[in-house]
Amino acid sequence: MMIINNKIKEYRKKHQLTQRELAEKVGVTERTIISLEKGRYKPSIVLAYKLVQFFETDIETLFCLNEYVKNEQAKGRNAYNSFCDSISHTALRINL
Repeated sequence: MMIINNKIKEYRKKHQLTQRELAEKVGVTERTIISLEKGRYKPSIVLAYKLVQFFETDIETLFCLNEYVKNEQAKGRNAYNSFCDSISHTALRINL
């Protein structure tokens, strides 16, 4: 299962809310908030928008999207470098 990083718990605590109170404010169950905070639930666009509006922040900050993009770019670079290394090693073995 992919973990979806977010700062919902941090923002909820800053606003001195329980999980139940936040759930009521954005119209979901407490279980949904618990799952969101643990990164086990990907919110709908509507819920993400409600959370962003409620906390008066932006989607990139609340859901750590800038960190996600950096991590994905690093993974891509690592995969590319690994691919190039394997091509180089293969070429050396067959004397290209």
